[in-house]
Amino acid sequence: MHRTRFHSLALPAPVRAEVRSRLRRAHAGRPFSALDPRDTVRRVAGIAGELGLTATVYRGVVDLRGAEVDHVWLDLHGRVVDAAFPLLEREFVELLRRFVAGDLEPHEIAEAAAGFALDARVLGEFPEPIRYLGRPVWSTRRALEPPGSHRNS
Repeated sequence: MHRTRFHSLALPAPVRAEVRSRLRRAHAGRPFSALDPRDTVRRVAGIAGELGLTATVYRGVVDLRGAEVDHVWLDLHGRVVDAAFPLLEREFVELLRRFVAGDLEPHEIAEAAAGFALDARVLGEFPEPIRYLGRPVWSTRRALEPPGSHRNS
Protein backbone atom coordinates (compact mmCIF):
# COMPACT_ATOMS: atom_id res chain seq x y z
CA MET A 1 0.00 0.00 0.00
CA HIS A 2 1.37 3.42 -0.93
CA ARG A 3 1.64 6.35 1.43
CA THR A 4 -1.01 9.05 1.25
CA ARG A 5 0.19 12.62 0.95
CA PHE A 6 -2.22 14.98 2.64
CA HIS A 7 -2.91 18.50 1.42
CA SER A 8 -3.71 21.50 3.55
CA LEU A 9 -7.51 21.80 3.56
CA ALA A 10 -9.84 23.55 5.97
CA LEU A 11 -12.17 21.36 8.00
CA PRO A 12 -15.68 21.18 6.48
CA ALA A 13 -17.63 24.33 7.34
CA PRO A 14 -20.56 22.56 9.05
CA VAL A 15 -18.29 21.08 11.75
CA ARG A 16 -15.28 23.44 11.80
CA ALA A 17 -16.38 25.71 14.66
CA GLU A 18 -17.68 22.91 16.89
CA VAL A 19 -14.57 20.74 16.42
CA ARG A 20 -12.32 23.69 17.20
CA SER A 21 -14.38 24.70 20.23
CA ARG A 22 -14.41 21.22 21.75
CA LEU A 23 -10.71 20.68 21.09
CA ARG A 24 -9.91 24.07 22.62
CA ARG A 25 -11.79 23.11 25.82
CA ALA A 26 -10.09 19.70 25.96
CA HIS A 27 -6.66 21.28 25.47
CA ALA A 28 -7.35 23.88 28.17
CA GLY A 29 -8.31 21.12 30.61
CA ARG A 30 -5.31 18.91 29.80
CA PRO A 31 -2.92 20.03 27.05
CA PHE A 32 -2.50 17.66 24.13
CA SER A 33 0.83 15.88 24.37
CA ALA A 34 3.70 16.04 21.89
CA LEU A 35 5.36 13.16 23.76
CA ASP A 36 2.31 10.90 23.58
CA PRO A 37 0.66 11.58 20.22
CA ARG A 38 -1.29 8.30 20.46
CA ASP A 39 -3.09 9.60 23.54
CA THR A 40 -3.75 12.84 21.70
CA VAL A 41 -5.16 10.89 18.73
CA ARG A 42 -7.46 8.90 21.04
CA ARG A 43 -8.73 12.04 22.73
CA VAL A 44 -9.34 13.88 19.46
CA ALA A 45 -11.01 10.81 17.92
CA GLY A 46 -13.33 10.63 20.91
CA ILE A 47 -14.37 14.23 20.38
CA ALA A 48 -14.90 13.60 16.66
CA GLY A 49 -17.02 10.56 17.53
CA GLU A 50 -19.18 12.63 19.88
CA LEU A 51 -19.95 14.82 16.86
CA GLY A 52 -20.82 11.78 14.71
CA LEU A 53 -17.63 12.05 12.63
CA THR A 54 -15.53 9.10 11.53
CA ALA A 55 -11.79 9.46 12.01
CA THR A 56 -8.99 7.26 10.71
CA VAL A 57 -5.62 7.03 12.44
CA TYR A 58 -2.62 7.49 10.15
CA ARG A 59 0.95 6.56 10.92
CA GLY A 60 3.81 7.97 8.93
CA VAL A 61 6.01 11.01 8.88
CA VAL A 62 5.69 14.72 9.14
CA ASP A 63 8.15 15.98 6.56
CA LEU A 64 9.61 19.31 7.65
CA ARG A 65 11.71 19.47 4.45
CA GLY A 66 15.03 18.62 5.91
CA ALA A 67 13.84 16.50 8.81
CA GLU A 68 11.22 13.77 9.06
CA VAL A 69 9.42 12.98 12.31
CA ASP A 70 7.73 9.60 12.86
CA HIS A 71 4.22 10.46 13.93
CA VAL A 72 0.52 9.55 14.16
CA TRP A 73 -2.42 11.84 13.37
CA LEU A 74 -6.09 11.67 12.40
CA ASP A 75 -7.67 11.86 8.98
CA LEU A 76 -11.02 13.57 9.40
CA HIS A 77 -12.79 13.65 6.04
CA GLY A 78 -9.48 13.93 4.16
CA ARG A 79 -8.09 16.59 6.49
CA VAL A 80 -5.17 16.26 8.89
CA VAL A 81 -6.04 16.80 12.53
CA ASP A 82 -2.82 16.85 14.54
CA ALA A 83 -3.33 18.35 17.98
CA ALA A 84 -0.03 16.96 19.30
CA PHE A 85 2.37 19.27 17.47
CA PRO A 86 1.91 23.07 17.25
CA LEU A 87 3.25 23.14 13.69
CA LEU A 88 1.64 26.48 12.88
CA GLU A 89 4.36 28.08 15.00
CA ARG A 90 7.64 28.45 13.13
CA GLU A 91 9.51 28.51 16.45
CA PHE A 92 8.21 25.03 17.31
CA VAL A 93 9.03 23.66 13.85
CA GLU A 94 12.63 24.80 14.31
CA LEU A 95 12.75 23.14 17.74
CA LEU A 96 11.34 19.94 16.24
CA ARG A 97 14.08 19.95 13.59
CA ARG A 98 16.66 20.29 16.37
CA PHE A 99 14.99 17.40 18.24
CA VAL A 100 15.23 15.16 15.15
CA ALA A 101 18.92 16.07 14.85
CA GLY A 102 19.48 15.03 18.48
CA ASP A 103 20.05 18.53 19.82
CA LEU A 104 17.04 18.52 22.18
CA GLU A 105 15.72 16.06 24.74
CA PRO A 106 12.14 14.76 24.60
CA HIS A 107 11.12 16.72 27.70
CA GLU A 108 12.30 19.94 26.02
CA ILE A 109 10.08 19.39 22.98
CA ALA A 110 7.16 18.48 25.26
CA GLU A 111 7.62 21.65 27.33
CA ALA A 112 7.83 23.78 24.19
CA ALA A 113 4.65 22.22 22.72
CA ALA A 114 2.72 22.64 25.97
CA GLY A 115 3.34 26.38 25.81
CA PHE A 116 1.28 26.81 22.64
CA ALA A 117 -2.49 27.11 22.44
CA LEU A 118 -4.74 24.88 20.34
CA ASP A 119 -4.78 27.47 17.55
CA ALA A 120 -1.12 26.62 16.86
CA ARG A 121 -2.02 22.98 16.06
CA VAL A 122 -3.02 21.52 12.70
CA LEU A 123 -6.78 21.34 12.28
CA GLY A 124 -6.93 20.75 8.55
CA GLU A 125 -4.65 23.50 7.36
CA PHE A 126 -0.86 23.53 7.64
CA PRO A 127 1.87 25.71 6.14
CA GLU A 128 4.28 24.86 3.35
CA PRO A 129 6.79 23.26 3.33
CA ILE A 130 5.33 20.83 5.90
CA ARG A 131 3.94 17.59 4.49
CA TYR A 132 2.09 14.67 6.06
CA LEU A 133 2.79 11.26 4.47
CA GLY A 134 1.39 8.06 5.90
CA ARG A 135 -0.73 4.96 5.81
CA PRO A 136 -3.94 4.24 7.69
CA VAL A 137 -3.82 2.10 10.80
CA TRP A 138 -6.81 -0.03 9.88
CA SER A 139 -6.93 -2.03 13.09
CA THR A 140 -8.09 1.09 14.93
CA ARG A 141 -10.75 2.22 12.49
CA ARG A 142 -13.68 0.34 14.05
CA ALA A 143 -12.79 1.66 17.48
CA LEU A 144 -12.93 5.24 16.19
CA GLU A 145 -16.21 5.07 14.27
CA PRO A 146 -19.11 6.84 15.93
CA PRO A 147 -21.86 4.66 17.42
CA GLY A 148 -24.27 3.36 14.78
CA SER A 149 -21.78 3.79 11.93
CA HIS A 150 -21.37 0.68 9.78
CA ARG A 151 -18.84 1.72 7.12
CA ASN A 152 -16.96 -1.06 5.41
CA SER A 153 -13.19 -0.73 5.44
